[in-house]
Amino acid sequence: MSMFDDLDPDFLPSPGAALPMVAARVGAVRRRRAKVAGGAVGSVLLIILVTTAFRGGSKPPDRLTVSRKVTTTSGSPTTVPTLVTIPTTSSSTSTTVAATTTSSTIPPATLPSTTTTVPRAHITFTFDRSGISIKSGTTATFSFTLKNDGDAAGKFGDATCPVDQVWPDRRSREHPLLWPLPVNQRSFCGRTTTITVAAHSSHTIHRTVAAGLYDGDSDRLVPAPPGDTSYLVRNGLIAGATYRLPITITPPDSLPLTVDHPVDVTAASGGQNLVDFTITNNLPFQVRYVDQGPCSSDVGTPCDATTPDGKPSGDLRQPPYDKAVKPLYFTHYLLNAGEVRASRAQVNGTAGLADNSTAGALLPGIYHFDWDNKRVKFTVT
Repeated sequence: MSMFDDLDPDFLPSPGAALPMVAARVGAVRRRRAKVAGGAVGSVLLIILVTTAFRGGSKPPDRLTVSRKVTTTSGSPTTVPTLVTIPTTSSSTSTTVAATTTSSTIPPATLPSTTTTVPRAHITFTFDRSGISIKSGTTATFSFTLKNDGDAAGKFGDATCPVDQVWPDRRSREHPLLWPLPVNQRSFCGRTTTITVAAHSSHTIHRTVAAGLYDGDSDRLVPAPPGDTSYLVRNGLIAGATYRLPITITPPDSLPLTVDHPVDVTAASGGQNLVDFTITNNLPFQVRYVDQGPCSSDVGTPCDATTPDGKPSGDLRQPPYDKAVKPLYFTHYLLNAGEVRASRAQVNGTAGLADNSTAGALLPGIYHFDWDNKRVKFTVT
């Protein structure tokens, strides 16, 4: 045995005055290691619990709530209590994981207000003059313009067969007084042709019209009587859209037809009486003529009574003359080119003047009747 055998084997030699400092540093190192180890153990346990929560069981949970609390105390082990709640409220096999939603308020964008305007056409109609004067038997040309100041193409319905002749409004086209007519008056179709006028453009149409009536499809023109009328243009695409150009027809250089009959006639009461008169066609082609007065005795020349009942019962009046219905008959003639027709009219001493009149004999006296707008003095003896 040596002299050191009675000493404690765990005894460490005293470092002297530095011992307290060494002891303090060793304690600090041990506490730091304990904290690190406790944190690592807590993290491992948290990972295991979360993994188990998502993978464990045959039916995934609908919601997982994990609460973690770490408390560290000096010199004592770290305690990590963990709470896991796995409620199951449905037998569905689908898994719903709530996603993180971030809400923010965005003011609505203010867009500029816009108005859509549908382009439209706006067509105006204008004649190239305010009126026109045409000599009877001649032609004249004028025009009209369709102007579209709109933003879209427009349409105008023009006559496919435009009228190319005019006649006075106050003169008949069936039996004009002391005036000839064509044998066959020209007819016109009623169709419409559509004219398209582009936006901001115009379209001009020219017309040539004759003061008279053409004979069928020929260029034979029967001059019109003097008078006033108008040329009508109708937009066939719009009901009631019509435009008129005033026209004045002036007299021709010479009359196309002349009639010569007496203005004073004498007949015996109830007796027959024939009066000679002449009709001259001054045109170089055949025409029709309707004489207005006593009925002709010519064979093949029909007469139509103009009395109110349409029968040749006569309508003579004693003075005043303005009470008489004029004339008594329409007698229709067909005259060849340049023909001078010598004709006879029935001016009998009966109320109807004609042979077939049943109105009875006229008493002796002075009467009047109309013959082509002339007052004829009729003396019955």
